[in-house]
Amino acid sequence: MSGHGEGCNCAATASSAAQSLTEMDWERGVWGAASDGDAQRVARLVEKGSGSGDARDSSGYSALHYAARAGHADVVRVLLESGGADPNALTCGGRATPLQRAAYMGRQECVIMLLGEARIGSSVLISEHISIMLIVFARTLLTDQLSRPHSFRGLAILQEHVIPILLPLPDHGADPALQDADGKTALHKAIERGQSATADLIAAADAKSGVDVSEIADKKGKKPRDYAPAK
Repeated sequence: MSGHGEGCNCAATASSAAQSLTEMDWERGVWGAASDGDAQRVARLVEKGSGSGDARDSSGYSALHYAARAGHADVVRVLLESGGADPNALTCGGRATPLQRAAYMGRQECVIMLLGEARIGSSVLISEHISIMLIVFARTLLTDQLSRPHSFRGLAILQEHVIPILLPLPDHGADPALQDADGKTALHKAIERGQSATADLIAAADAKSGVDVSEIADKKGKKPRDYAPAK
């Protein structure tokens, strides 16, 4: 899944048949690499200084917006820890944050990374996430060992996906209380899309301002719970 759907007006959705020089620059730049999930290329661009984590494309999106929406947690980590990306960067039109984009698509690993350990109030949620990753690792390892006794794919999965989650997460400072142009927070976005597990993560986070995110109303006067599907 590309992570681009109805209502998404970022540069990644431009038609390839009518590419302009700006669109080609986008594909060759940090935005295209982030959207594709190419963490190594993002890291190289950042290291060379040609891929600032806060650089904006022609649509006003940062690379972090693209990576967060597409669910590329490894790219999110590179941009936050090496690229100096602003986790609270706002898009020009909709004033959306990377956290809101990740929440909308239910990208739990990206949400956890953006919020960081200091912003997650429930260790149970983190433990549940770790358990899922360990199950994935165990299945991969078993499959590899049965088909290829000398394969190291299981170890690669452990190093790339499990160990980083077990390590302490820094507080990257994503603020769950920020509202977009419609007044919606990341919690609004998660609940209206039926992303219940993601909503639990965000609801457990402490907003920088000390405001209870579950009580924030959007411009229609609706709180996140008002968008919950009828039972």
